[in-house]
Amino acid sequence: MNSAGIVSRSALLILSAYLFNRTYSPPAGKFNLPPPGPTFAEKREWFILRTVAYIFPLLNIGYAAVTFHECLFIFMTYFEYPTSLADYLPLPTGPPGWIGMLGLLMGIFGGLFRIACYKALGDAFTFNITQSPKLVTSGPYSIVRHPSYLAVSLNAVGISIYHLCPGSWLRESGILQHGAWKVAVWAWLFMTVVTTNVFAAFRAKDEDRLMKSMFGEEWEAWRKDVRFMIYPGLY
Repeated sequence: MNSAGIVSRSALLILSAYLFNRTYSPPAGKFNLPPPGPTFAEKREWFILRTVAYIFPLLNIGYAAVTFHECLFIFMTYFEYPTSLADYLPLPTGPPGWIGMLGLLMGIFGGLFRIACYKALGDAFTFNITQSPKLVTSGPYSIVRHPSYLAVSLNAVGISIYHLCPGSWLRESGILQHGAWKVAVWAWLFMTVVTTNVFAAFRAKDEDRLMKSMFGEEWEAWRKDVRFMIYPGLY
């Protein structure tokens, strides 16, 4: 890999770490933690918001650490390093290939798309399911009704593809051969890919019901134009 490739790939990785943090951090800086209520929806919200408050900051730290090692791993192709680091930071066999790079770009796009959702809703964007002063139907909200959940999915799936492809530090370093690291990676994937998508599907239905009750015919007209809740052509 030439110097331009090393710098550009490292820059994309650093950008992905920044956007991952923005994706899982509330734009207003904080949100309400509701008590567990008697209904399934209330218990679900109790679990989701505490996961965001207490677990996701740890995921942000973990991804920042993996990104740091990935960038260090890349720069080792151009600089000599002590023999003691040879097993920990082996020379790359090559970049993760077009699938890995496509995944990284998808993750970055997801993060940027999430920020676009923040800007489209402005102060009305919150991690809580609350009444909104306006119905936004333009920008990202002209593609699907809940584009912020689509953005989270693209971000999590994209960066996971990159870091699990052959050629990445996570794969080449051999740490996935150790049980504790393997469990940590699977837990990270479960929280970012599986849990967020499952709960997004539930929340999207609840938010649709709330918006329908608030905006009535205006919401119905929007629903006819924007048929899908999260995934274009699928759901």
